Formats: sequence, structure tokens, C-alpha cells
Amino acid sequence: MSHNGFVVELLLGRCAVEWMSVAQASRLLNLSEQHVRRLANSGALPARRLPGGWLLDEGAVRSRARSASRAGRPLSDAMSWLFLRALNEHLEPGGSHDAQVLPGMANRKVRYRLRHLIASAPPFDQWPSWLRGRAELHRVWVHPGVLARMADDGRLHAGGGSLAVSMAAGIAAGEQRRFYLREADYSSVLADYRAHEDPDGQVELLLVSSVGSDALPADSGPAPLAAALLDLLESADAREQHAAAAMLGAGLSRLGAQA
Repeated sequence: MSHNGFVVELLLGRCAVEWMSVAQASRLLNLSEQHVRRLANSGALPARRLPGGWLLDEGAVRSRARSASRAGRPLSDAMSWLFLRALNEHLEPGGSHDAQVLPGMANRKVRYRLRHLIASAPPFDQWPSWLRGRAELHRVWVHPGVLARMADDGRLHAGGGSLAVSMAAGIAAGEQRRFYLREADYSSVLADYRAHEDPDGQVELLLVSSVGSDALPADSGPAPLAAALLDLLESADAREQHAAAAMLGAGLSRLGAQA
């Protein structure tokens, strides 16, 4: 046995649990390694933190993978945004509460697909995986001094954390570090803030493809509420998860009544 193998076995107490690396869990769950680390850190996945990183309970990872597979394949970016935009109409203050105003809703097949998505939506804890087609996550490092500028940049639309204060759940919002942006703006944002991709970077950029880009505000403003609530479902804070699920559930009920 190698020295490293001996140390790992010693630290894990020679227990019967089988373990896997973050990279292995990432491939099995079809999630980013950063998301897997967040699940481990929050306790959502049983894991041990060693000097070299996380090891995850293989049985728990495989159980979660089976649960996700029962929810069906993730939606495409186009269908993710069709669903989120329709849902958003029933969440935003002053929304029309009419799914028929959305582009494409004159198409009978599109309306049928939306009704099917509403009826077959998985449990809320599976929504981040089910709707991950909404954006491609990139974690980047920037100098801390530019974070305030980024929050005011019209190309960047604040995600989940910005909603914590507005939700009546006793949640305090921290500094905004998650933003949605159009895929076409990514290179210029990196250049303007001298940012670079880093798996341990402190800023999360969610790139929205062209099919969903018109769901983002034309200028400054936060991301659609439905998308930001989806972000909070991935939070390590159980209060944020609960509050987001409650709001999404209410919106889904209203949408289902009218779609």
C-alpha cells in the first residue's frame, strides 16, 4: 500500500464505506466539480474532507444519480427557458400571469410541451439538474476590488443571492457573486475585469446561449426571478432552499392553472 493510501485508510478509520473522488462523482452525477464540492460542504452528500480534497460516499452518490435519472433527461436550453419564462410570469410582481404572451406560445406543440413539463416536473431538489440547460456555469477569479463594479455592470444580471433580502424568510444577503450574462459578452467581461477561469474563483458567471438571451433584461437589472430562485435551490442554507421551493411551488400552481 502506498503512503497516501495508508493515510487515507487511516483517516477514514478503515470503515466499510466505499469512497469516490470529486471528479468521479462529477461524471456520475453530470454536475460540475464545483457543484459537487458545494454539495459535500453543505452536507447534502456524505463526504470526508482530507488535506488533498473531498472524498464522497459512493453509495450516496450513486443513489442521488439514480434519483436524478428518474426525473428524466435535463431539458435543452430552449425548453429550459420556455419553462422558466412561463413560470416567471407567475412570480414577478406585475407579471401578466398569462403564459400566452411568450414567444412561440401560438404554436400548439409548444403549448402542449409546456403543459407536459408542468405536469411532469420533478421534485424541487432535482430542478437545478433538470434545468441546467438554462446556462453554462463558469467560475472565475477577479480582484476583490472590482466586485462592486461588476454588480453595476449592465451586462451582468444578479442571480440567486440578490433575492435573499427580498424574500420574507429572515435571510441576509451577502455580496453578489453570481451573475447571468449573454454568452456573447463573456470574452469582453473577462477582459474588462482581468478575470480568468479558476475552479476556486470567487465569482460564478452563468452563460446564457442565444436561445435564452432575450429572457435577460435588455440593460441593467437582475436575472429573471425564476432563474434566481433556481440558484437558491442549490444554496447550502436550508432556509434559502425552503423559501425558494415555496415561491416556485406557488408560481408553478398558478402557471398550471392557466397553461
